[in-house]
Amino acid sequence: MGRRATYMYGNLLQPSPTGFVSTGLGAALALGTTGFIVPTDIIETNAETRVVDGITIEFQLTMGSEAPAEMVFYFPQYKALCMSEITSHHLHNIYTPRGAQVRDALAWSNQIQESIDRFGSRLEVEFASHHWPTWGQSEAVQYLKQQRDLYRYIHDQTLRLANMGYGPDDIAETLELPASLGQEFHCRDYYGTVKHNAKAVYVKYLGFFDGNPAHLNQHTPRQRALRTLEFMGGSDAIVARCQAYFEAGDYRWVAEVLNHVITVEVDHLPARAMLADAYEQMGYQAESGPWRNFYLCGALELRHGLPQGSRYGPSPGMAEGMPLANIFEAMAVRLNGPKAAENPMRMNLKRTDGPPVLIEIEHGVLHAQFDQFDETAPLTIETSEAAFKALILGLKDPIEMITQGEVHLIGDAQTLMTFRSLFDQFERRFPIVTPMPEIENHAD
Repeated sequence: MGRRATYMYGNLLQPSPTGFVSTGLGAALALGTTGFIVPTDIIETNAETRVVDGITIEFQLTMGSEAPAEMVFYFPQYKALCMSEITSHHLHNIYTPRGAQVRDALAWSNQIQESIDRFGSRLEVEFASHHWPTWGQSEAVQYLKQQRDLYRYIHDQTLRLANMGYGPDDIAETLELPASLGQEFHCRDYYGTVKHNAKAVYVKYLGFFDGNPAHLNQHTPRQRALRTLEFMGGSDAIVARCQAYFEAGDYRWVAEVLNHVITVEVDHLPARAMLADAYEQMGYQAESGPWRNFYLCGALELRHGLPQGSRYGPSPGMAEGMPLANIFEAMAVRLNGPKAAENPMRMNLKRTDGPPVLIEIEHGVLHAQFDQFDETAPLTIETSEAAFKALILGLKDPIEMITQGEVHLIGDAQTLMTFRSLFDQFERRFPIVTPMPEIENHAD
């Protein structure tokens, strides 16, 4: 998600009329350090009030709409409603192109209606995490109603067309907002788009498969590209044919066809140049900031290659604050399954500041069993939770931690070395428009 976010937010583009203009959500992406703080208070029900520094706040839970855990809140002393990220002065993302779970457009719309019901008659100003306030009770409620219907219209009309038998691509190409929504500034495609949000609604209910058996078990992109080049007479012939489509302004088709060429022959310079030009033109035509940034970053990668990158690693602050159970879940995603399947193991974590944890690898899957201890395990690691996190996440040198007494190994130290070798390291900046190497789905 972080790599794709560099495309979506245009981090690598220079600000200019032909480069970065905005993120669509705001002027630029805020950058800084990351951390993790365990909550100190929980809003557990949908109608709770808190007084913070003398300010009364009424809460409405909006979980499962724009975010898995989110809430809006009303300040009765100021007759002000904060809608968090539920409403903005644009169409938001039901699916975000940087990659995330599809959001629930129906719940989103319903929760805006709940905000109207609970706070609409009492507010004088509505504001949110992004953009500017809407002043006046009637103006704010009208804005909320249009935002409510924006997400509901995309939801309902996508399902109407799906129930008629249309697939996601046809729905996205056809669906248009009514003028009462589409001509409103705050309903435009400056961030999310009707096209990719309609596809998101389809996927949430019906999944990626459109029912056409030709799409059920397609070849990989590389294998499709190899066959396409063979059918179309080779790379040079494809590039020559694409010139006419480029001159006619059919950049979408040029991009689709030349993507096959680049997938097979990444160093075919005429194909790279024309594909970059096509992406550039589509970027200039895009109303959505993220679409523009994706296209222009694709052109940048084709012309200049990958930017300098590094391997991902959590910050010490994030590791310190994140619960240990979540650390194990994150580690499980980095576990190389084919290698791990050949190296089943068990070891104990004996925490000096908490109950023990039995760490197991079985069938290529990592398990962490809290409050369990296996006397027969070949290795027990005795240390504090903070030191274990530093050890296992590579934040400190393991030899140094052992020699300084931060970590005590009881049993076979080789078990720990083998365990650490089973995890992949993720590169921050992998290729997106140029091809990735084929997956090595084996232990070596």
